Amino acid sequence: MIEDLRNLVLYRREQDLSLNREVNRLHADLAQISPGYQQTIRTRLTLPSALTKAMRLISADRSIRADIARRRVRTIRGLIKLIKELDAQIGQLVEASGTTLTDIRGIGPLGAAEILAQVGDPTKYPTKARFAMANGTAPLHASSGRVVRHRLNRGGNRRLNRAIHIAAITQIRRPGTEGRLYY
Repeated sequence: MIEDLRNLVLYRREQDLSLNREVNRLHADLAQISPGYQQTIRTRLTLPSALTKAMRLISADRSIRADIARRRVRTIRGLIKLIKELDAQIGQLVEASGTTLTDIRGIGPLGAAEILAQVGDPTKYPTKARFAMANGTAPLHASSGRVVRHRLNRGGNRRLNRAIHIAAITQIRRPGTEGRLYY
């Protein structure tokens, strides 16, 4: 099951990158076709309303660039639909795994899936300290002489570190959470 989750998380990440690339290219096309289009479309180009406005904006234009932009809008809509389907499938796999990660404030199904995909078997980390070193959240000693210092650990599994960081930031923003109290 973890291998399936790992593959789904990787595939979703690839689709997310493709979506970002297409949105950036659509923005460049719209800026060429209709300079100042941001006055008409004030929201992100991944929202359905923004895509509808973009289609209306270029509907009368018969240039090749406008045709490509219309194709990009269709591609973006397809990618958004695919990502939603993948999110649902990932959510089902996370729920089926029986993990309690989603009980932690700031970790949703995608965060839990990322952690499970990166960690695999949690018993390979016998202590909290080993896990912290593996994901890069444990500070490193940077002492010299009598001066005792610690510095940020830039090593470890960066994807795992990112998932933990998002959970920490979410907890810091919400009053009454363990993360906020610690902060």
